[in-house]
Amino acid sequence: MKRKITDRLVKWRNTAASRLPLLLYGARQVGKTYVMQELGADYFKNTVYVNFEADRKIGDFFENEIHAEAVLGILERYYHTRIIPDETLIIFDEIQMCERALASLKYFAEEAPEPSELTPETPELTESPFTGVEQKSPLVGTVYLAPQSGAEPFVKAGSKVKAGDVLCIVESMKMFNNIESETDGTVQAVLVDNGQIVEFGQPLFRIQPV
Repeated sequence: MKRKITDRLVKWRNTAASRLPLLLYGARQVGKTYVMQELGADYFKNTVYVNFEADRKIGDFFENEIHAEAVLGILERYYHTRIIPDETLIIFDEIQMCERALASLKYFAEEAPEPSELTPETPELTESPFTGVEQKSPLVGTVYLAPQSGAEPFVKAGSKVKAGDVLCIVESMKMFNNIESETDGTVQAVLVDNGQIVEFGQPLFRIQPV
C-alpha cells in the first residue's frame, strides 16, 4: 500500500508543467504527514512544513491575503527560508483549522506564480512571528543532515524531537560534533543543505516547542 501511495506522489511531483495543489485525505494518525515529509526529503531540495493546529499564529496572516505570491512571501519570512520553484515542497498540515488557507489553494491552482524574493508589494510582517527555538551552529564547519551517505536524515520538517536528540552533525577540524536539540518540540524548518559549510551562530533548524 505504501509503495502505491509513494508511486502516485512521485508521479504528481514529476508533472511540473501542470502540477496542481494536492489534497491528501484520510483518517488521523495513518501516516499522511510522514509520507509527505518522506516525499520532500527524497524528491525536493527543501520542505516548508506548516501545521495550522500546532501554530495558530501562522493562520492569522491568511486573514488579509490569500493570493499565491503573497502567501509565498509570508512563508519565506515566517520560516526564514527560500521557496524555490520545483525544489521546495510546501506542506499545509491540519489545513481544516484555517479556512482561508484552504481557500488560498484556489489561487495556487489559478495563478501558478513563480516563487520570488520579497518585494515591496509583498505584505511585510511587522514583527518576527516565530516564537520557538532557532537552533544555531556552535562552530564553523560542514553540516551533515544524516549519519552517513544514503541514510535517512536525522530529522525532517515536521519531525517530533526531544531535548538531546541529534539533529545533525557538524564536522570541524576533522572532528564530528553531534548537534542536539535544545528542547522538546516539532521541527518547523530545516534551514541548511546537506554538505553545506556553516558559520558560527548560523541558524540550522527552527523548532516549535511543545
